Amino acid sequence: MRNILSSKLAQFTYAQIIDGLPIEDVAWDQRIPAVYGNHPIENHPELCPGALEFALEYKDKLDFELLSFPRELTTKYVQSTPDSKVFNARLIELVAMALNEIGILLFDVGIEVHQGTGGRSIEAITHWKQDPDDETLPTMILGGVVNFGRKAEEQNLAQPPNVYIITSRAGTTPRYWQLLDSQQEGLVDFFLKEDDAGKGPLLLMCTEENKVRIDERFAVVPRGVYRDVWERLPPSEKHMRHMDRRPRREGDYPRMERWI
Repeated sequence: MRNILSSKLAQFTYAQIIDGLPIEDVAWDQRIPAVYGNHPIENHPELCPGALEFALEYKDKLDFELLSFPRELTTKYVQSTPDSKVFNARLIELVAMALNEIGILLFDVGIEVHQGTGGRSIEAITHWKQDPDDETLPTMILGGVVNFGRKAEEQNLAQPPNVYIITSRAGTTPRYWQLLDSQQEGLVDFFLKEDDAGKGPLLLMCTEENKVRIDERFAVVPRGVYRDVWERLPPSEKHMRHMDRRPRREGDYPRMERWI
């Protein structure tokens, strides 16, 4: 965790929680933008003074004993063999959970250094709606929302779990994409480094080499890919009809060329 928190990406991400608002570029950098038109987040192009400094101070004072994990997960992690695919997946899962918990702890502290009044206040910007279905997605550190293949566990099969990411960034696929074994190994190597911790393969991005991808509607059922089965609502019928009408681009469906 200290290796990740030493990265500029993590510090900048948590600084936005301390600020109280994401910066404009981050708010707009989404696959399906939740902000558009004359959204007031345009008035927040950079962090407010003090946000990054507080994030650095928080990093140095963070008590990792405050973090807690499900006993079932920690047991499986302890029982796994170091350098194995199971070990890598369990460690990535623990880290993803810890990153979320740190964000919650920061939010609960209630520090908001954003400087703005009237239409530029935090409340005015976060409650501004151009569309009733408008919803701003959270900022990501590892490259997106991390999910895991649970099918083998559900069926009590001795099969190493795979790691998937939903990127939700502009210009990327909206599908769940599976990390290559080499990507998982590179991420774990960064976690376990003892020096030069600020440099590493964070913000993982999907490439044409990541062939295994899953449509959102098929991820939880029947494919068994999720972090917590309760955390994500099934896609609405309206959303599914929209996805059915979308052209099947090679960037989203890299195996399409083979099918043709």
